[in-house]
Formats: sequence, C-alpha cells, structure tokens
Amino acid sequence: MAEVYTNRVYAPDPNHPVQRWWVTPDLMIGGSICDQTDWEHLAKDFGIRSVLNVETEHSDEGKGIPNLSECRVPDDGTPFNVDTVRHAVSFAKMMIGLGPIYVHCQMGGSRSPAFGYAVLRWVHHMDSMAALHTIRNGKDWSLKAQNGQLVGGAGLPYGDHRYHQVYLSSVEAALRV
Repeated sequence: MAEVYTNRVYAPDPNHPVQRWWVTPDLMIGGSICDQTDWEHLAKDFGIRSVLNVETEHSDEGKGIPNLSECRVPDDGTPFNVDTVRHAVSFAKMMIGLGPIYVHCQMGGSRSPAFGYAVLRWVHHMDSMAALHTIRNGKDWSLKAQNGQLVGGAGLPYGDHRYHQVYLSSVEAALRV
C-alpha cells in the first residue's frame, strides 16, 4: 500500500525514505513534496487534486499545486491548535469531492496521520476506533530505511507514541469545541 521513495531534498539522510500511503481511496498521507516534479508525479500517477501541508519545516508554495492549504504545525509533542485543526478539516471537506487529497508533514510519521485521522473523523464521520484502525492499517509501522532506522513514528503503531497520543487528543478536543 505504501509508496516508499528517497526524498533527497528534505531528508536529513539521503538514504532515509519518506513514505506515502493510501488511507482511503480519497485520502493519501505521508511525507514532504520535494518540488514541482514530485507534485506532478502525485497528480499524474495518483490523481491527487489537493494538498494539505501540516509541516512547519517547508512550504509547498510555488510548486504548482492548484488547491493547497498550509497549516503550520510543529512536531514537538504539543497539542494542535483547535482553529488549525478546524481549518484543515474545512479545507478537506471542500476538496474531497474534487478527487483524492494528500495530507503531509515532513516525514509522514506523526502529524500527517493525525490530520488524516481528523479527516476520517470529520469528513468520513468515522468513530474514533475505526479512524485509528484505518490509519494503522495503511502503513507498515516497522519499516526500516536502508540505514536500518525505523521510518516514521519510532516504529510504533500510530497512537502508541506519546506525541501521537497528544495529537489525537487535540483532534478530539477540536471536535468537541
């Protein structure tokens, strides 16, 4: 299910792959879009029509993405801002009918799964366990890079890392506001 490729532009190690995987037929999550050529690959080969960038490290502006929203979310284990979660979900609701949406952070292991979870909860109206199960089933959480390091989320199934728990709790808090 995952397309694993080496992201040589943003990766701290050129042999550290960034994952992309389908969660549902209209939702793909993963790591950074390197450049316009990478965006064109996502659009042509996967039919992606819109992008939600939830990383603070890099911008997708100037990459030719027609439907783009950027929500700057640090990956430091602090809860997401309620307004940021609501903005991201509103964007996904508007875009979902146009074709698949790609939600990404830098490496695809913490923030993009959390915002994918938010889309499943708010746009697809899944209950929390079904949404978490869907996120967990889409990815090999024990995948290792060529250098032997675990890729994304410290090798734990999504939701088991303490950062993941904070992120999921903040998505749930935004649902209750």
